[in-house]
Amino acid sequence: RKRLLELCRTFRVDGIGFVPTGERTYPAGPSAATVIGFLKDGVPASGLEKGLEQALRGEDGVQVGFIDRNGSVIPWLRDEGLSREVQHGADVVLTLDRDLQAFASERLAEVCEYHGAWQGVAIVLESHTGNVRALATWPTFDPTDPLPALQRAQKGETASPEINPAVSVLLEPGSTFKSFTVALGLESGALTPNSSISCKGSIPVGSHVIHCALHGSPGHGTVDPARCIEVSCNVAAATWGMAIGKERWYDFLKRSGLLEKPDVGLPGALPGQFNWNEYDKRIQIATLGFGQSITVTPLQLASLFTAFANDGVAVHPRLIEKVGNSRVQVRPGVPLFRAETARTVLQMMKAVVQGEHGTGRALRIEGVEIAGKSGTAQKRDPKTGRMSNSLYVSSFVGYVSADSPEYTVLVMVDSPKKNGYYGAAVAGPVFRAIAEYLLKSGMVRGQG
Repeated sequence: RKRLLELCRTFRVDGIGFVPTGERTYPAGPSAATVIGFLKDGVPASGLEKGLEQALRGEDGVQVGFIDRNGSVIPWLRDEGLSREVQHGADVVLTLDRDLQAFASERLAEVCEYHGAWQGVAIVLESHTGNVRALATWPTFDPTDPLPALQRAQKGETASPEINPAVSVLLEPGSTFKSFTVALGLESGALTPNSSISCKGSIPVGSHVIHCALHGSPGHGTVDPARCIEVSCNVAAATWGMAIGKERWYDFLKRSGLLEKPDVGLPGALPGQFNWNEYDKRIQIATLGFGQSITVTPLQLASLFTAFANDGVAVHPRLIEKVGNSRVQVRPGVPLFRAETARTVLQMMKAVVQGEHGTGRALRIEGVEIAGKSGTAQKRDPKTGRMSNSLYVSSFVGYVSADSPEYTVLVMVDSPKKNGYYGAAVAGPVFRAIAEYLLKSGMVRGQG
């Protein structure tokens, strides 16, 4: 093109011109659409397109000086002080595994559609580095033609394609949080591995009555920390949540990073929310024990769970590997628990899947042992502000594998409307499918 332009100018050829054209391709297609983002009227509207706009766009060059008859700047008459070279947009390299991303997206879509969910997220982290290997969301859209998705969202039919729910939607962690209740209790001395309570199905806390998942049943009986995690006992978690106490909880929430924005380059990230001024702190701390008085983003929760895979140190998530020639460094992790505490709780989480009474026992995989935790959290009704009996967040988080937790996998399904709502039954199958993929692809080795 440059040579042709020079010839046209030299020989004063008319009738030949140049029209700038561009082509945008999305190799990952809809599977990574909420991560990559899209343009609206030529302007980045979401995802990394928006979050990294300045780095991706680059900067036009300027030449100031005298030109010759062909319109070219005469080198020795160029004003170097006012001129600047063009700055090309930087190449950005992500940590995502494209095949795993596509697989996770497909499995998540199947489950969300089957259960009539509002939205869902599936995250795969490298436990020791925080590298995000998959960050799938549902619903997704065609990034080459986002208009239909935008129109559906405007009608209130689907969640907006302009936000990524992994960092921009706050959800209740529910019973997945019991792992942290037990860990913090062990760490602080509020309980020991041999501590126990008697669960009769419910417990009064002030004017509030906390029930176990076994509604209307006699309860779980004698419950120690390991059994609390295995069978997901609300009464035990609430009792120990109160024993831990307000000050220890506040300190943990501040240190954990849950109340900070997840910084991975995606725009619109939200910090977790915890009402420090709850009128009845006893109820607040009791319900925090099973993850009901706090809301967090899925990516925050996933990164926090890496602590049990790293001897008590939670790693920061890392979605961007390189921007231009600059490598994005892995940030130092956050020490939350002693190594002994983290390993003890990880073994307790193994019983959720491998144990006889585990809530996730249907998720067992031949050839590998899995550790994890299910969660079924009630949501507040947006109309009444009270806890709803029909709106839930269904979650499952776990490690592949339990004895060598190289990957931390979190699945959260928001507001399933049909075919069940318990975390292990709704989110669990997506977790299991991803775990099997990691094994079959060789990303994780089986046992024996």
